[in-house]
Amino acid sequence: MADAFMANLAEVPGYDPPPLPREEMSLHARAAFSALIAAVRSEDPQRTRAVAREIGVTRARIGIPLASLMAAMRIDFMLIWVSIESASCPEDARLILIKTRLIMRVVDSFSAELEQAYLSERHRIETDQASERHRLVARVIGGDELQPMEAADISHQLGLPPSKPIRVYAASPDHSLAIQRILGNLSRLGYPFHTQHRGAGIVAFGFAPDLPGSEVERTLFDLHQLAIGVDISPNGIAGVKAAAAIASALMESRRTEDLGALDWRAGWHRVVSMSTTQPLRQRLARDANEALDQCRLTERSRLVETAVAFLRTGSLTACAEVLYCHRNTVSNRLQRFREVTGIDLSSPRDAAALVLAWC
Repeated sequence: MADAFMANLAEVPGYDPPPLPREEMSLHARAAFSALIAAVRSEDPQRTRAVAREIGVTRARIGIPLASLMAAMRIDFMLIWVSIESASCPEDARLILIKTRLIMRVVDSFSAELEQAYLSERHRIETDQASERHRLVARVIGGDELQPMEAADISHQLGLPPSKPIRVYAASPDHSLAIQRILGNLSRLGYPFHTQHRGAGIVAFGFAPDLPGSEVERTLFDLHQLAIGVDISPNGIAGVKAAAAIASALMESRRTEDLGALDWRAGWHRVVSMSTTQPLRQRLARDANEALDQCRLTERSRLVETAVAFLRTGSLTACAEVLYCHRNTVSNRLQRFREVTGIDLSSPRDAAALVLAWC
């Protein structure tokens, strides 16, 4: 029976080529059939337990799919009946009928023990792997600076390219489930993302290329519609810790009027402003506020509105579109703002100071 089993095994997906040395698989086959026969003879299905556990654990460790393992087990069952049929004569029919229920119990017990051992070992392996992944993710996001060799090793273990840009996202508790769902879609497309919970929120990082027109591009588009913070680590995971801090700060600086993901280009001034002390911000704003207080309330409101819109858009035309007025009106108001406050918003130095104070 063991030889017949080995001859049929190559037809089972996952066993061609053999995942173990042929001699070892043949020994397992002989042990399994011996245990099955011993269990039938003794009318004790538990006699198959030890060998079923050994085979289940071994197959789980080498990554044989459960469906393939159970298909191989059905070959055992078929060969038992073929052997009984070939060794019997018409006079044995009553005896075979009597023993059929026992044989079925023995085979069912062997099958159940085999499956349970396999599933238990797979669960243990996956738990160990998840624990190691969590350790590596924590090392990347929260540990000391990664040296090149360690970064390359961790990249390999996490399934990430060693030197390509890594996308880093931070989501608040309100969007944690949504981001995990979309990141799960990216993982199914072959681009795994790794996550770490921070409070009730989440930080995630991974690699996904720009592939115009692909499912990956559509999934990334969906991701960037969420109210999250995003940054890039340009040279692999070594920069993920810094990028995670930036993405988290961007997420925390979001405002209700923001649409979609907030990146560094759109939100840098808020991050810098958040890290600037309140007294310093007040000092930056003081000269402008004191000068504007001398204006009539309506004029003050229009000048501040125009200045803020210009600081956010950086363009007379874009500012005029936001304010629904002519660009010459914007230019006149900025000129008046300069006359009142002494601050020239076309000067990078003056504009930067007011961005930190107001925006």
